[in-house]
Amino acid sequence: MAKIAYCSKSLHKASRDLLDQMIGIAEDYDEKGYRLTVRQLYYQLVSRNIIPNNLSSYQRASKILLAGRMMGEVDWDVIMDRARTPIMPGEFRSMSNFVKAALNSYRKYRWDGQDHYVEVMVEKEALAGILERVTREYHVLLLANKGYSSASAIHDVAGRMEYEEENGKTCHVIYLGDHDPSGMDMVRDIDSRLNTFGCSPSVERLALTMDQIEQYNPPPNPAKSTDPRSRKYSEEFGGQSWELDALNPEILSDLLESRIQEYLDVGMYNDVIEQEDAEKGRLEKVAGRI
Repeated sequence: MAKIAYCSKSLHKASRDLLDQMIGIAEDYDEKGYRLTVRQLYYQLVSRNIIPNNLSSYQRASKILLAGRMMGEVDWDVIMDRARTPIMPGEFRSMSNFVKAALNSYRKYRWDGQDHYVEVMVEKEALAGILERVTREYHVLLLANKGYSSASAIHDVAGRMEYEEENGKTCHVIYLGDHDPSGMDMVRDIDSRLNTFGCSPSVERLALTMDQIEQYNPPPNPAKSTDPRSRKYSEEFGGQSWELDALNPEILSDLLESRIQEYLDVGMYNDVIEQEDAEKGRLEKVAGRI
């Protein structure tokens, strides 16, 4: 936990109340293992009818949150910025630290012997931190596309899936993205380009869907009229769109975990974990002699 005061400020009562609510929400999710982005925290406020869903509200909430962090009232560690992650060279302070890191990172291929191979794609890098808790647990590759995926990224996916198909696995891409003109088109785009590269996995849109919108009622936004796909989208869904960020992080995690489990032989998976634990035990004995 890191609450550090760099300045002192006086907030009006309305701003004070909003900051207290943001602190409560952010710390509650942090206790559950989720670090929210500023935008995810904003949507939590909107979904609870604390503030309206518009640009000025987002800017005001962001400004008050920053003030709270600078004043030492908001833990710097409970809010994350996935778009600005530093790249650090690997280093170890001692050989024992290296050995511990090696032991902690040792993992067998958890999908060994499985009938299926799964990769997850998400439209927004900011949501990778939420989904990574699930994909790391189940040893599934997660790719943050930042909108439409690049040709290089799709080519790499096709190469991995071609290899898995040659080894007898049925391949699947699980996709999560906004419910807007571009977001609804991305599954088609991914499927088409994978086919171009000689790969034909199932490409499934897990979220955001209209059924989920009706069930969970995330706050809407106006559909982007400047998007060339907006006319077709509006004809089918009307003039509103919905961001994936607006869905509760726990719901997103549960949706993804349930879908991955559908492709997984749990008994076989647990057998691999048991083998991994046994091998780690042997490695620890060897490491103890270093």
